[in-house]
Amino acid sequence: MEKETNAASLSLLEAMYKNVRMGADSIIDIMPKIIDEDLRSELTSELERYDEFSKEIEKIFLNIGKEAKDQGIFAKLGTKMSVAVNTLVDVTTSHIAEMMIQGGTMGITDATKLLREYETTSCSEDVLDLTRRIIKYEEETVERLKKFL
Repeated sequence: MEKETNAASLSLLEAMYKNVRMGADSIIDIMPKIIDEDLRSELTSELERYDEFSKEIEKIFLNIGKEAKDQGIFAKLGTKMSVAVNTLVDVTTSHIAEMMIQGGTMGITDATKLLREYETTSCSEDVLDLTRRIIKYEEETVERLKKFL
């Protein structure tokens, strides 16, 4: 990516960074509740991929002399509280998969809306392609999680 990154590209990068960090944080928060080893393995792989996306975005920010901003403390707390409440009574594999599918679907929806918005701006094709790769990965993730329902 070019040294001079325009405002549209930066804005989309920031949004996608928050998207992948939300996915990673959700997995980290839910991991202690998981009993099923196959689901644990699936989510561990997903966490690794979200971390790869995070590092890719962080590298872009580093190359342009900026710092990637994570989601705020209240958003992180909200995720933790949601996991705690939603697993208070039901920690079945099916329920956890459903929660992760719902979260993934929200991530896909948010990223797709942003992609459509930024495709008509001066946003760089590199950033748009990265966003498409993240969306595609999240869609594949939702499909893989369906076998746990």
